[in-house]
Amino acid sequence: MLRMVSMRDLRNTPGRFWKTLKREGAVVLAVNGVPKAVVLSVPDGDLETVVKLATRVRAQQATEAARRISRERGTDRLTLEEIDQEVREARRALREGAEDE
Repeated sequence: MLRMVSMRDLRNTPGRFWKTLKREGAVVLAVNGVPKAVVLSVPDGDLETVVKLATRVRAQQATEAARRISRERGTDRLTLEEIDQEVREARRALREGAEDE
């Protein structure tokens, strides 16, 4: 489990925060006890690797959210023909919108 640090503690004792981050490798920042962010250490200044990892995680979160919404709306059961029809209708609406301008 990740160590949670309040924004107040970060503001009041930043040295303790940095020591915790160095020891743990990651820290959760919380506001009023609610997690708001995860701070990851950058080992050996390898920022690019950490940014790529964070980007990949955010993409996975977005994909899972899209799948959940699809299940809730029932669109996860559309047939390929129904999907193709939706795409055709969306493209037609875009073309008609562009012609109006």
